[in-house]
Amino acid sequence: MTCVVSYEHEGSVYLGGDSYLCNDPQGEFYNLCSESKVYRVGNIGVAVCGNVSVEQTLEELLRKHISNDQFVDLKFIKSEILPKFRRILKRRDLLVAGENGSEMIGKSCFILAFNGKSYFLEEDLSIWNSQAPYNAIGAGEKPAKSAFEAMELLEKDLKIKISPEKKVETALKTAANLHHQVSGPFTYVKV
Repeated sequence: MTCVVSYEHEGSVYLGGDSYLCNDPQGEFYNLCSESKVYRVGNIGVAVCGNVSVEQTLEELLRKHISNDQFVDLKFIKSEILPKFRRILKRRDLLVAGENGSEMIGKSCFILAFNGKSYFLEEDLSIWNSQAPYNAIGAGEKPAKSAFEAMELLEKDLKIKISPEKKVETALKTAANLHHQVSGPFTYVKV
């Protein structure tokens, strides 16, 4: 129950996240998290949505295997990071059975940003890049994506410029205004 977003612009990715944290599966009890849901490890930006234990496991793995100046590409993430992530999650009993019997990371998903692109890291540990320059995940996904799309149309049709920072901020504020499980304060990272 949250919203994290990304926007690709001129070789950089702008990430933003809210502070909503749900403490129970029914979504009745919540808190505002003081830890940022968007952060940077070396040249990778991470936006988090879901289980805190799963997120902490990914952060620990990235901090152990990614240096500040290391070049990271999709092949490295797929061949080196994701298999290790799956093994650690399995060892820590953090995987759940999916509908087809596959192992999933429950309700957790991420946006990873590197080399000017943002990628969805799905519950089944698949990773992919959208054709759109923006992404959003979590409870506020639909209003955030709608805000991004509206800003893209304003730029195209009215020939106005909206900064990537303002787009990310507006998408998060729109999600918070339209979904009760999205809340500031918001945090931002540029990768």
